[in-house]
Amino acid sequence: MAVDCLKMHIRYSAFRITIVFSCFTFLFPILTKANIDPPQSVLQSHPPPDQLHSDVLPNPGESIDNTDNDAIDNPVLEAVQVPYANSPLYLNYLAQTEHLVHNALEKYEEQLLERLQILRRYKNDYKDSVLEAVRQTGLPDAEINDWSKAQIVASNPLLSYRMIRRFSTDLQAFQDHIWQSYEHELWEQLESWRGVFAWPSERDLIEASQSLIRLHDVYDFDINYFADGEIKVGDLKYPLKVGLMAHHCLDISQLALQLGNINAAAEWFQAAHLKVVQDSDEKTVTMEELTQVWDKTYNVFQEAWPMQNFKSHDVFTEARTLLRIGFNELKRNRTFDNRIVNYKALCRGDELRTKAQIARLFCYVDKTLNPYWYINPLKIEIHSWKPFIYQIHDLLGPQKISEINAIIVPEMAAVVESGTSKQQPNDIDSFTFAWINDKNHHASATLYPLTRKVELLGGLNALDFGESDAYHISSYAVGNHYEPCYECHEHDNSLSPEALRKKTATMHFILHEPDQGGELAFTMLGVLIKPYLGSLIVYQNLLPSDETNKKILHGSCPVVIGQKWVATKWIRKAEDKDRLFYGTF
Repeated sequence: MAVDCLKMHIRYSAFRITIVFSCFTFLFPILTKANIDPPQSVLQSHPPPDQLHSDVLPNPGESIDNTDNDAIDNPVLEAVQVPYANSPLYLNYLAQTEHLVHNALEKYEEQLLERLQILRRYKNDYKDSVLEAVRQTGLPDAEINDWSKAQIVASNPLLSYRMIRRFSTDLQAFQDHIWQSYEHELWEQLESWRGVFAWPSERDLIEASQSLIRLHDVYDFDINYFADGEIKVGDLKYPLKVGLMAHHCLDISQLALQLGNINAAAEWFQAAHLKVVQDSDEKTVTMEELTQVWDKTYNVFQEAWPMQNFKSHDVFTEARTLLRIGFNELKRNRTFDNRIVNYKALCRGDELRTKAQIARLFCYVDKTLNPYWYINPLKIEIHSWKPFIYQIHDLLGPQKISEINAIIVPEMAAVVESGTSKQQPNDIDSFTFAWINDKNHHASATLYPLTRKVELLGGLNALDFGESDAYHISSYAVGNHYEPCYECHEHDNSLSPEALRKKTATMHFILHEPDQGGELAFTMLGVLIKPYLGSLIVYQNLLPSDETNKKILHGSCPVVIGQKWVATKWIRKAEDKDRLFYGTF
């Protein structure tokens, strides 16, 4: 079907060029009435920012004078803790900052090595003169003390010269090196680059570790290849190969054990063991440390698995094989209780639908909903009929996406820094989000036309207060996800209790497409939708009886490589339900 969609795109690109010149004169008055643009007063008073990240985050290279003085004087109290592992925005910021930190530490390392050379020169001269002279005296150890050593040195002109030279040259050079205060200079640089944001904490490390555990579990990566840096989903393979060391794998194993994920703990321990035994990676983990963790892991593993049923000594590998067998037996049972199994199967690329179900799906172009779409035909891909789920490709162009990002990135930064965005470590979902109201004066110039396009999909009313939620902006870093759910996110707090009717429909605008992962998985339908940049994913939330449609149970697959940004609009007006989903037929 992807090939058909591509052919359709090429054919109708030529179609669009042909009709523009012949129809524009006739359509111009109609398009003017469509009123896509917001009021001119809004455009004049609040133009969109020119740069995506302009004035969003402080420049990591700013000097300490450009940061808040109070934050520098009391960095512990003023530092803002942000969810690095769950925020693409701050993950990118941290990566840029680390480049500066690495260069500073590299310079500091050179300074330390210089100081160490001075220290070693002093020690070697003392050893070659004083200790050698004491050895040559032949005195028994019982008679050697500080006083006897001093007498030997003070009584010998050569030894006395070398001692004075050590103090006047080597020790003085060492003292001068210390007084140059490299540590204070480095501390000031680090504080300047940190600004008002605290460095990643233990919680961030836990969340980053959970992301790796989740990626291995959901996509069933071979643990040894994964730990070596080989990332492959389906036929796609990530070109870079930078893996983990033994102590990294061991730390993740122990965290998995603390979280009660025994099978993950066992496999990550195996990866650490292999690196120590086969790769001779004993620089970071000793065999003694490995043995201690093995005893603890194996004891917990015995409590979870009936050991008498295993046929081999490699119980960890056999347990994984048994889990895969059970997984394959369950994955086509599309029920609520089996949602996690189907979620993983879809994320891995398994096809859960029948050939007959797939044969009923197709792509087509629609230009009948509104005269506006005569020049901009909708390229629609049907993913499901009951419930109706479709995807409109190329609805947003690069310029529009850039304008939207210029609005949402500062808003996302603001809610993360204020602590109002979700930041708690969670196995159910992991991402950061913000609410942006399209009726807000600052955002109207950019988001008003986007909501107007939503209305033109079927004569909807999404701009009146209470007829739709504000835009729910969610950003997913690597490993971020949410598991299958119906009401997957919180509601718009700006709506009144009367306006909080059931969600009629959900619309996901894809603002940033990940390189791998991040698909939308409908576990009871066997439907997997790739989040193509600029596309819009639409689906019904309600049955004709106004009850929640249980078949829309869905989750977001973990992002493997890259990041995903989504703007979600929920329609709440009940009478718009049929217009939105049946107006095209």
